[in-house]
This record gives sequence, C-alpha cells and structure tokens, in this order.
Amino acid sequence: MLIAVLENVSSRGDISADVSFNVSDPNGNLISTETTRAGFTAGEQTIVVALYGLNIPQGAEVGAVDVSVVGDVGGYDEGAVVEGQLPALEGQVGESDFGLAQARYQLTNTLDASLNGAPVTTVCYGSDGSIIGGGEDFTGAIAPSLIVSESPASCTAYPLPLDLS
Repeated sequence: MLIAVLENVSSRGDISADVSFNVSDPNGNLISTETTRAGFTAGEQTIVVALYGLNIPQGAEVGAVDVSVVGDVGGYDEGAVVEGQLPALEGQVGESDFGLAQARYQLTNTLDASLNGAPVTTVCYGSDGSIIGGGEDFTGAIAPSLIVSESPASCTAYPLPLDLS
C-alpha cells in the first residue's frame, strides 16, 4: 500500500487531481507508475490517497517512491458530497487483541447529513515523522485494519463526509 497526504491550499472545493506514484529502483530507474484520481470537497482541506495493489515486476528492488499530482478546477463531483468538512482526528495508538497495530478515534458528526458509510483514511507515522503505513475504512464499519512497517508513533484519520443516507 502507498499513501500520499494532499493539501488544498486554495479556497475552492471543486478540485480533482490525478495522483501518480512513481516507483524507481535503487539506481533511479523507473520500474512502475500507478495513477489514481482523487478530489477535494472543500477549500483548505487535507485528504489522503491510498493506493493498493501496486504492480512491481517480480524480483525488482524498490529504491524510492515519488508522488506527482496534477489537478484541475471544477473536475471533481463525488455525487453526494456534504457541504463542510470534518477535522482530522489524532488517534490513540495501541495494539489490538491480535498483537497488531491499531488506532482508536472518537468521530463526532457536526454536519447536517448522515455519515453512515463515509470513508475514513488513516495515516500512521514513525518516530521520525515519516509515513509508515495506514488504512482505510468506513464509518459504521470501522475495524482495526492498519498496514504498517513498524509500530506507529502516531496515526491521524481523515474523514471524507459524503451524504450516503
């Protein structure tokens, strides 16, 4: 899984973006590129893009992952995006009953719509502040399902409010 944290520094909330994860070997040779589409639903919003199922040639060694973002205004329409946004949530990092990393949050809906089934993406950081993994779940069905490379020092969740009622 690859994770990128994107910040919309404008006041516009209708921006879509193509997010490319460019994977190179230790010599800097490109070995894979995977692109996904994401969008901002509010101005000055931070979102998380998670990419699963990266296509790396068998036997290839990964040296670095670079992320490039190309955005366009007016191109994002999730269909039922709620006006407003929810703040990022700092999690309490711990261990699950199965010995796996987990982060716990208290999500309070302050918006005028139901959030049942809205996506919540979690980013976990190592003690040096680098991203070491995370996970993605949905309100109403959130379970401890983080994928991390080490025990996280902290985790932050980013809920994306959608009106799915």
